[in-house]
Amino acid sequence: MLSVTNSYYPITQTYEQTVTLDLTEYGLPNQVFRTTWKLTPDKPYTAMMTSKKPLAEQFSEAYPGIPMDEWESLVYSIDDAHDITSMEEAWTAFLDIYFRYDLGEEADD
Repeated sequence: MLSVTNSYYPITQTYEQTVTLDLTEYGLPNQVFRTTWKLTPDKPYTAMMTSKKPLAEQFSEAYPGIPMDEWESLVYSIDDAHDITSMEEAWTAFLDIYFRYDLGEEADD
């Protein structure tokens, strides 16, 4: 299951997105990815990323050898997920990558 949590912290004016992949039913540990943003004080309605790596790059490091465009496409799906149906579609997009590239084989060794 895929879950996305978005949090805003007014005191620090930071936004955090946490993406969790529950992979236990596939024999793998859960994966948690975080991106953080901070409001830019000199420009209204703008922010800059403060996490070291964007979400697609974090996926790529967790699952090496898969083309970056696969992860970028997944991130677009996650960013566009605003209801239960689109969250299910984002999870299905991850599972498509998971099975296409045999990510579970390492757990079977």
